Amino acid sequence: MCRRLAALTSLTLLFGCLPDGDTAAHAQATIEVGAVLALAGQRVRLEVRLRSHGLEVVGTQNDLRFDPLTPVAVRPGAVALPDCRLSAFVPLGGGSVVFRTTDCVPPNCPLRALVLALDTVEPIADGSVLYTCTVEVAASAAQGTYPVRCSNPGATDPAANTLIAECVDGAIEVVAELPTPTVTATPTVTRTQLPPTRTRVPTITRTPTVTGTPCDPACAAVHVGSVSGRPGERVRFSARFENHGHQIGGLAADIGFAREAAILTRSVLQPDCTFNTALDIGAGSGSAFQPPGCGRTECAVAVRVLLLANETIPDGSELFSCEVQIAADTPEGTYPLPISNVEGSTLGGQAIPMTGSAGEIIVRTDSKPNVTPDDTQGASGSCAIMPAVGDGSALPLLGALVVASLRRRYRSTRV
Repeated sequence: MCRRLAALTSLTLLFGCLPDGDTAAHAQATIEVGAVLALAGQRVRLEVRLRSHGLEVVGTQNDLRFDPLTPVAVRPGAVALPDCRLSAFVPLGGGSVVFRTTDCVPPNCPLRALVLALDTVEPIADGSVLYTCTVEVAASAAQGTYPVRCSNPGATDPAANTLIAECVDGAIEVVAELPTPTVTATPTVTRTQLPPTRTRVPTITRTPTVTGTPCDPACAAVHVGSVSGRPGERVRFSARFENHGHQIGGLAADIGFAREAAILTRSVLQPDCTFNTALDIGAGSGSAFQPPGCGRTECAVAVRVLLLANETIPDGSELFSCEVQIAADTPEGTYPLPISNVEGSTLGGQAIPMTGSAGEIIVRTDSKPNVTPDDTQGASGSCAIMPAVGDGSALPLLGALVVASLRRRYRSTRV
């Protein structure tokens, strides 16, 4: 099976695939499913760990498939959510474990697990438990080994480099009686450590120059709107979606701003940006100031927006809007809202090339009424690869764009 990983980088969304043999031989990160002993009719906790082989890993993804006689339990009070919990020892503050409900009914569905966040790049310690799941062993389960299959692994480092990832299957071992105390065994995997691939962090720029090559047919696009205001006023701009015939289920983009017309904060690290409530927005969607960790400080130069929809985004939809504070001493003029790192995916996880068009805040000192220029209609239909607005520490999107049924909003990325 071919492994794929999606990451928010300065250039691309989905990285290439490697055959299984190459992945196993050169793994830089291992997602390791545990093995646990259980009695028929018993509930047990199954751990999933990260083996980073000495490298820095800041985000992971993987799928799990259980035997029908040893399925993952459903969370009490939540019909469509598995009883899985992210580890409190993972310092990322974001993630989700959900059923993949294509052609199946929970709990007889595989799981998709994501561990990531938008506003930190702190690595996960080698050997850490990523998450645990409650497994409900059927009373009719005979003694023997019931495999827990792991697939679609992915991992990224703090510089948004894709790490070659592998999965190690786990198992539920149904026995006649449990030893005292109950023993949980974890398979040992030995891999040759590879030096990490590093990407040079680019210099922060406020107005990136669009470069790249056109694509045919025309790309889907995010068009940032423009709005006018006077010094000291607050104004709100919005962004609109154009699909050009592509079926987009998730997208990400960076919106830059000038210090004289900065996007406001809603909380310490979250910008005052709001998604269109008419869209079916999935949990995991959010926004965060860039570079990571910036908020009510002078260091933020952009906002990263991640939108995960439960349905294909309709053409022409307004995606989100953000509140801007024009400083009282701002001179009359035009202040750009550049867009970069525009990335998209179908609901099924296929990468779709996307582009974007910038907006602007027009500061006026005359007495004429403020207007919202209609300048998002004439955007180019070409697809461009644009440099990052932020510091290049792009954070992992992983398989988030393929999880259209997420039901749990990330703590660190609420909008």
